[in-house]
Amino acid sequence: MPMMKKILVFAIFVFFLSAVPEAAIHVVCNKPGSEAGFSSIQSAIEQAQPFDTILVKGSMLNYGNALLEKPLTLISESAFYNDSSRHTSKLTRILLTSNPFRRMSASGSRIIGFEFPYFAGQRANIITVGKPGLSIDNIYIERNRLWFVDVVGDARNWTFVNNIIRGRVSGNVGSMQENATLENFVMYNNILNSMRGFHGGELRVQNNVILGRLQDISGAEFISNIFTREEIILNDVWESHFSGNIAMGEQLSSEDDYDRTHVFESAHKASGKANTGNRNQVGHDPGFLYWPASDILGGAVFSMAQTGNRAVGQAGIFGGSYPFPQKFFMKTEIEDPFPSFVTSIY
Repeated sequence: MPMMKKILVFAIFVFFLSAVPEAAIHVVCNKPGSEAGFSSIQSAIEQAQPFDTILVKGSMLNYGNALLEKPLTLISESAFYNDSSRHTSKLTRILLTSNPFRRMSASGSRIIGFEFPYFAGQRANIITVGKPGLSIDNIYIERNRLWFVDVVGDARNWTFVNNIIRGRVSGNVGSMQENATLENFVMYNNILNSMRGFHGGELRVQNNVILGRLQDISGAEFISNIFTREEIILNDVWESHFSGNIAMGEQLSSEDDYDRTHVFESAHKASGKANTGNRNQVGHDPGFLYWPASDILGGAVFSMAQTGNRAVGQAGIFGGSYPFPQKFFMKTEIEDPFPSFVTSIY
């Protein structure tokens, strides 16, 4: 990134922080000999006031776990660079929760630019513990590389933008979650594997590349996504709306579960409720043919979406209408940035 562009990006970031009264920036670096104010993220979190920012310097060492009970911005140094490999900040897990004794919660927090490793047992990299009256609301998650997200308890107004989610985003799953309230979850411009457990119209998924399946979802909107899985991608999905999506596979669902298996607009037999939609294409290679291996996070793959025509026929994070303009064609095959076993998990 040119120096002037770096300065401009940082100036915009500082301007954003200045809009929050008395917000402070706390710098964390776990490299030996660092002169940063903190060597651990949790120490910085404990000292920070609500709506402060924790700026985490890039490091080869993992920063470990973080517990958020107050609204903070956690941002990695890599968020300011297109070539993020030299500035990556690694975290294992972030727990977003509430503290009824302090009458505070993590609501209003932002998590930007981190890399999360695979957590043994498919445990979540980002997990919430919300409670009635103390839900985890207004969470913004951008430009992270992670595996699993579990939303446990009440949560509202979550936004995921420009992330690579190699595993799954789970919402209202299991008997303990039957009475939980999830509202207004937005997935925009991500590359993700799968989603499950969202009901009641609280989910909008737009302009994503989806590698795996949708499971146990109702009342959702799926707009202009690209589904790359070559076989069944709908599993217990009903009363949802699909518009302008492209599916590479020809069989979207099982004959045991749906009345028609080759279209998004099919009736779910168990629920008796149908999915609706228009302008979807099934059994089509979407024609985006380049996955930049060295800069998939925040590079050309995302910037193309900013120049595409979003008015009609939009398709996936590359923007524009299908078929894509010839100038976007770079190679003849899609290069999958994930390990081969990932797309077969779900």
